[in-house]
Amino acid sequence: MNKLPSLKALHVFEVTARHLSFSKAADELCVSQSAVSHQIKLLESSLGKSLFKREHNQVSLTVYGGSLFAVTSDSFKRIKAITDNLSEQSRPSLKVMAQSAIAVDWLAPRIAFFNELNPNIDVVLSIAVSDLDFDASEYDIIVGTWPAPINFVTQKIREEKWFPVATHEVMEQVDSDEPLSLLGFTLFSSENGQDWQTWMQTRKIDELLPTNITHFSNTILATKACLSGKGVALSCGFLADDLIERGQLTALKHLSYELPWGHFFIHYRQESLLSKQVDAFVDWVMSSANKKAI
Repeated sequence: MNKLPSLKALHVFEVTARHLSFSKAADELCVSQSAVSHQIKLLESSLGKSLFKREHNQVSLTVYGGSLFAVTSDSFKRIKAITDNLSEQSRPSLKVMAQSAIAVDWLAPRIAFFNELNPNIDVVLSIAVSDLDFDASEYDIIVGTWPAPINFVTQKIREEKWFPVATHEVMEQVDSDEPLSLLGFTLFSSENGQDWQTWMQTRKIDELLPTNITHFSNTILATKACLSGKGVALSCGFLADDLIERGQLTALKHLSYELPWGHFFIHYRQESLLSKQVDAFVDWVMSSANKKAI
């Protein structure tokens, strides 16, 4: 097949596949439902494949339809992004999604430094707790401990170590040469105790996991809870270094360990329309995280 299908038909297909409804597609496109059906039939005829299953008043994608939707959805989003920029004659905007753990206390406070170095690039920063909370295809760059989405390349930002943190008052009561002494305090955990269990194994502490654990849904909450002076958490440089430098927390970095799932990565589109801007942001994150610049 040397000839591309009708762009109009592909657009109608993308909208219909997104809604899985001919009537909702008609509403979005401001056309009749029969017009939507006509375009879908034309596309199916030109491809020689059925794209939708129509059973019991429900619409679903066939295998062929699913494959085509994956491409058309991404393509139309990218077309919209570049045409929006061209029509507005605005500065390019990088859409960055970051895991809340690294976004709140590390990335967000440093974005102004990137803006100073790159005044012609706008950054739109969003945050999420889980990679299930957003559609990766809507972003240029993703930062977190999550795996790389499809069509993204990835770099580990740095080797990350995790270590106990608490207020100075709490740490004064700890025997820093005896890791076991930490277990007498309330332990703040964001991994249902697995983080402390792993830490105990690396320190060769052959004890049952203590019951004095307070659980949090993510690491930044566990780290912030230490500011109360009521317990100890396992944190890392991205989350705790600024608090440590301000004297709000104290760290026992000599008792650090490597958490298997605790490394942060930066993922970016393999083929981006804003490749120069993406490269600038990636380089800045890498150099900032590795203490070369802020």
